[in-house]
Amino acid sequence: MTPKINPVSSSNQSNQPDPLLVSADFLVQFAQYTTGEMATQLSERFPILRQVDAESLNFFLTVASIVVAVSRLNILGLDYVRKKQLMVVIFERLDKWKPDGLRGFNDCDQFFDKEFVRITKDGHKPSFAIPVTIGKWIFLNILNRPPQGEEECALVGALGKFVTHAFFDWWDKPLKTSNSSGEGKK
Repeated sequence: MTPKINPVSSSNQSNQPDPLLVSADFLVQFAQYTTGEMATQLSERFPILRQVDAESLNFFLTVASIVVAVSRLNILGLDYVRKKQLMVVIFERLDKWKPDGLRGFNDCDQFFDKEFVRITKDGHKPSFAIPVTIGKWIFLNILNRPPQGEEECALVGALGKFVTHAFFDWWDKPLKTSNSSGEGKK
């Protein structure tokens, strides 16, 4: 069962909750929920993940999911003030979730910026570079070493694809809030 959400108080002119603020407010919670399912599915497919502490795996999957969603804010064409407003909400939720969540976010974000540029300069398309970069950051953090061999490279790809697929279009679909549908899910 997907958790219900309570939208943030800001609203637009039709007295409805601001859809971007609602999405920002719920991002961390939804990432936590979704990555638990991801971890289970990936652990079944990749036995090496059974050696990883479940809490650590969920932490890095959650942080990477948030980074993917936040990286997509740039395509919305928001002004600086509006983007900052959304980021404040996300960072507050991230800090409330885990005290080191913001540090993890910054680490992933910086790694993403550098590695994405390196991979695309090598001639790869962004559709390849995004999941590989995200998957590599997760792998490096959960196993404390670079991937070795085909199986581990496949794991990097799977980690990145799971996260990217789940959060790439986070801002494109309005959330159904408990005030409107009772469902509380995308």
